[in-house]
Amino acid sequence: MSSQPLPNPYEHELPPEVLRIGRGAAWLVTVLFISLIGLPPLLNDFREMGREKTVRWLPGERFLAAVSGQDHPRQSLPERLKLFESSLAEHLHFVAPLRRSAQLAMLQGLHSGNAKTVVGLEGWLFYRPEIKALTGYGPLREEPRSVASDPSVRNWQPPLPAIAKFAQQLKERNVELWIVPVPMKESIYPEMLTSQTAAGPVTHPQQPQVAEELSRSGAKVLWLDQLFWELKKQDAEGGPVYLKQDTHWSPRAMEAAAAELAKSLKEGAGQEFSRSEITAQSRGDLVEKLNLPDHDNPFPMESVNLHVVVAKSDPQSPIVLLGDSFVNIYDDPSLGFGEAPLSAGFAQHLMAACGKPIHVIAKNGGGATTVREQFAKLPDDVVRQKKVVIWVLAARDLFLSRSEATANSVEWLDVTFNSQHSVPVTTVPEGGSEVEAVVTGISEFPADPRTTPYASAVFCVRYRVERVIAGSKPADELFIYHPLFQKREFQPAAAVQMGRRYRLKLQAWNEALPVFQQTLLDDFNTLDPYYAEIPIPIP
Repeated sequence: MSSQPLPNPYEHELPPEVLRIGRGAAWLVTVLFISLIGLPPLLNDFREMGREKTVRWLPGERFLAAVSGQDHPRQSLPERLKLFESSLAEHLHFVAPLRRSAQLAMLQGLHSGNAKTVVGLEGWLFYRPEIKALTGYGPLREEPRSVASDPSVRNWQPPLPAIAKFAQQLKERNVELWIVPVPMKESIYPEMLTSQTAAGPVTHPQQPQVAEELSRSGAKVLWLDQLFWELKKQDAEGGPVYLKQDTHWSPRAMEAAAAELAKSLKEGAGQEFSRSEITAQSRGDLVEKLNLPDHDNPFPMESVNLHVVVAKSDPQSPIVLLGDSFVNIYDDPSLGFGEAPLSAGFAQHLMAACGKPIHVIAKNGGGATTVREQFAKLPDDVVRQKKVVIWVLAARDLFLSRSEATANSVEWLDVTFNSQHSVPVTTVPEGGSEVEAVVTGISEFPADPRTTPYASAVFCVRYRVERVIAGSKPADELFIYHPLFQKREFQPAAAVQMGRRYRLKLQAWNEALPVFQQTLLDDFNTLDPYYAEIPIPIP
């Protein structure tokens, strides 16, 4: 048999300008390429062998740690990879301006948005995940599996079983559940996205089956699609139903929803709440998601007229409102409309429409699971005193398919209700108390504020009181909220450590910083937390 290589049958098809290299050169290039990819992590592993460390550095983490002043990473590998990616973006400062300038050129030249924001007509912006929620597979139709699918997605639970279980848990405690899905912006304004008109609200094809399943679970559902469509016909009189440059509803639509809900609950004609009117401005969260240059942003500020209602959350109320940023949009300043608590959000208008205070538990970005978890942590006797739970959530969360929900961190977890009874806690006296206390527990919080949906948050720390410096001792064990991050920058309190002793000046939580009630990151069960700005470590 001849040892000569077989001729290339496609020789005649190769263009004359193709670079030809021999087999030896091809092997050399291949080996060099594989070495460049594989050797750095292997050398890193050999260097770390024998060192007494529970977690090894990833390639490049030492450099970023030296630049940023971070300690050795203690997070899990997925968390570290995400933090590593965000740290690269942060410390390679020349990349961000280039990316923003490129996005501005695409916007002005091609009318193009990005992975989060879709540019519509006449200055309207839309949230891309919401469009996918309106047009995708939905919660009932199984998505086809793909070899590129994330294996962890298989553990995702669709919304309807979680909702049915929650409704059953409330029913066992004689509490009624009302669900209020806030319609998607594209449902009411399809013509601003595609220039095609519609005779009525554009809803997901599975909405009738979802509505039937929710009713079968025992929950009562208030669908707002038709109400908002009728409001839209009156745009010339009262303004649009949604903000043009934001994902959220307008003040007009929000107030109409509050009035409709109070009517459905057969509440009203009770306590009168003081009212006033202010004007607020914001560019909108969809403009922020475009990530344009600050000095050359083509979008103007969007103004709204807000009706301020002087009303506060009452934990003793038999009516509970669970919600997300649709509840907080005109109350929480981290959402862009003002620098102080505005008291013009959905909760305040629902209290005014019902004529009574309401217990509010609202978490931006946490409408699917987090607010249910916080409610379920309340003592058993407190939960059984409630009569109605109103759950306001973005309809997009309800209709996201499995893969889109996972990509946007929307989880539908079952919650476990607390079986313990409440323990009375002494109120902090006027002027506050000052104590020395040891940290016995720290609530979970994200490793990187830049990965969170909103700009400010608090976290909860459990302390054991060891000495009273001034005032009186409220209790042996305290649950204290500290500022975690503001404007996406960690605050000094975020450095508290387990087992360390700190000096704390206490304030009553409800009087200290009520805006943070909208951004809780809390793993503890307490009705009477306190607030301390900066815990001072004691050597």
